[in-house]
Amino acid sequence: MLRSIPNIILSMFFCIIIASPVLVTIMPVRQAATLEEKRRLAPRPGVPRDVRQFLEFPARFESYFNDHFSLRSLLIRGYSLIRLHLQDRSASRFVISGSDGWLFFTGDQVLKDYCGAVLFSEKELEFRRILLEQKRNWLEEQGIAYLFVIPPNKHSIYPEYMPDEYNRLKGRTRLDQFADYLRKHSDIAVLDLREALTSVKDKFRLYHKTDTHWNDAGAFYAYRKIIQAIDGRLADWHSEPWELSEFDVVSENGKGGDLALLMGLQDTLTEDRISFRPRIPRRAEKVVLPSYLGRVWVLSNRTLDPFAEVTPDGRGTMVVFHDSFAGSLIPFLSEHFRRSVYFWRNHPDYFLLRDVVEKERPDIVVEELLERFIGYMRTEQQFPSPELETEFSRSADTVLHIAPSSASTGMFSRVREMTISGAPDGFAMHVTENDPRFELPESRVPDTVRSIVRIVISSPADTYIQLFYQTKDERDFGSWLSRKAPLKKGRNIVFIAIPNLNRIGRLRLDPGAVQGDYILHELEIRGSGKAIESLHP
Repeated sequence: MLRSIPNIILSMFFCIIIASPVLVTIMPVRQAATLEEKRRLAPRPGVPRDVRQFLEFPARFESYFNDHFSLRSLLIRGYSLIRLHLQDRSASRFVISGSDGWLFFTGDQVLKDYCGAVLFSEKELEFRRILLEQKRNWLEEQGIAYLFVIPPNKHSIYPEYMPDEYNRLKGRTRLDQFADYLRKHSDIAVLDLREALTSVKDKFRLYHKTDTHWNDAGAFYAYRKIIQAIDGRLADWHSEPWELSEFDVVSENGKGGDLALLMGLQDTLTEDRISFRPRIPRRAEKVVLPSYLGRVWVLSNRTLDPFAEVTPDGRGTMVVFHDSFAGSLIPFLSEHFRRSVYFWRNHPDYFLLRDVVEKERPDIVVEELLERFIGYMRTEQQFPSPELETEFSRSADTVLHIAPSSASTGMFSRVREMTISGAPDGFAMHVTENDPRFELPESRVPDTVRSIVRIVISSPADTYIQLFYQTKDERDFGSWLSRKAPLKKGRNIVFIAIPNLNRIGRLRLDPGAVQGDYILHELEIRGSGKAIESLHP
């Protein structure tokens, strides 16, 4: 009988829901609450003026009624509370309820990762290694240090509060794989913060119970490790991280976090929020950077302009690319540098990084990427590297070679916004619009990890060249299946690496993004790297 009580209550609640449209017609009408669902409520549809609007009216009115129904917020909160307190379940598919009031995020495959069900293949690990090493090497050529930081998922630090059914299935995670692979196959040092936080979790609660993020305590201990890592990378820079004794640690009850918000219970599920208040006033001052680099900085429909923090007696310049986990880090980190510039951007590509480096001339670039986001690393990116030229010269596996002496204009297909004609030293390309393109002859895909493409091309202006490829599953030339390389005005020799995993033999080349006359002098593709068969699936 006791087991059926929650079901009886839930059934009664649904009876109220079914009757609510009738009840609301005899109750005073008030505007429905929005519940902070991060979307706009449906507007009231107007009187239909044509056949199309008449056909759309029922669906549009239903959306309007659902959003503005005056008991909507109350019913959603009630349902969430019943599910949470009687069934120990979350009403949101993005949240699970753990023990002792802990909530955990379920998006971005984080539960599958926790259970070891979405492991990287060795090929995927190899592509991530190549990306990080290329980025580090390119920055070091400019005299700039590089630090890649991975804050842990809350699940990784507090597994004891996860539901038992997930702990019974807990397995090796992608971060376990990634860290092990880099230790064995790379000299790049990645700052994995799991051990640092696990070792101090008995001193303070490090993450919010009702939020995905760490609190000030978690950010403080992460900050100390970051400053120590930076200190080890900058020969002429030294700074000691702040000590715990320099803060007053305060705990105050406050609203629930983003996970409670997803459940519609931000005002109901409160928690004690831990904050670190410095005993000495912070020195860093925020500087807004409107229209930085002439770009529009929009992420997920939100404007997130870069900003700087300036500390008069600090030393050096730091650039940080980050996600939301840096919010609590920034007040700590900024105290140590004369100028710190923050970009809410994961996976900065070569062109963004180049422009930022030219403007700021930083001493170090820090890239912070949350554990659950390493599965989304943009491994298609490429940074200029002399290693590509070395790889190319060492390979004898040529799969395509285009030169004036051995090719004709007839081998190019699907030419758009440009014309191609023969020239004494190559192929003359007259570009008439800003998105020129043509396809190369289909070629064999080597059985190696990647191919290196050597292109000799003359450009009428500074621009970039872009090479697109296709896979067995993606037959469109999408921008995510492409590589860019910068071009200077005049003659250029560029090397572009493209992955061979699941790739098919069709390639598209966009010679530049400005109008004018180009000359393609030569193009050659060679296989490079380990044989794909030697990598475990």
